[in-house]
Amino acid sequence: MTVISENAKKGFDHMLVQGVKAGFCASGDSMDFVVLPDNKTFTGNRIVILTASSYLFRLFVLVYVTPNQVAKEYFAGLRNIQNPEMAESALMDTICESGNMSVGALNRDMSKIFPHIGLSTPNIIDKHCGDYLHSLKCGHIQHFEISIGQKYTFHVSLCVSQYDNIDFSVDTTEVESTGELEMF
Repeated sequence: MTVISENAKKGFDHMLVQGVKAGFCASGDSMDFVVLPDNKTFTGNRIVILTASSYLFRLFVLVYVTPNQVAKEYFAGLRNIQNPEMAESALMDTICESGNMSVGALNRDMSKIFPHIGLSTPNIIDKHCGDYLHSLKCGHIQHFEISIGQKYTFHVSLCVSQYDNIDFSVDTTEVESTGELEMF
């Protein structure tokens, strides 16, 4: 039987929080994370799912959202989109972009510990698919309610399914980012 150590669980959680801050929070906004015991109270009716995989584990990030006017206004402001009346497909694309930025930041942090990590493209699934997280046989599942000031609240689940024992530690000291340019 394989296990994920408590240090590794804390490390995955910390890297996820840092990634979500990078992808979903505008400069100057505050972001509060509350750990929840399960996803039963999540209000989003769509899930954006992203994965990062290595030889040792597969990590799933599920972002629960409702494509309503509040979401349209928040994400239009976050991405400097002039039309907050965007179509639902444009909103979901914008949320997927934020998710990609978040998991990309998490992937960069994880690549310092685990070589050979790959990312998926975001997929959009129905909220009820989140009821089957247990079938992934994850060694670590953490649920968050995330509030961005008084502007927007959404939920995220982190699930890690391991193929071998995982034990690592990360420095959880908060560092103020000065910004960086990444070339592709």
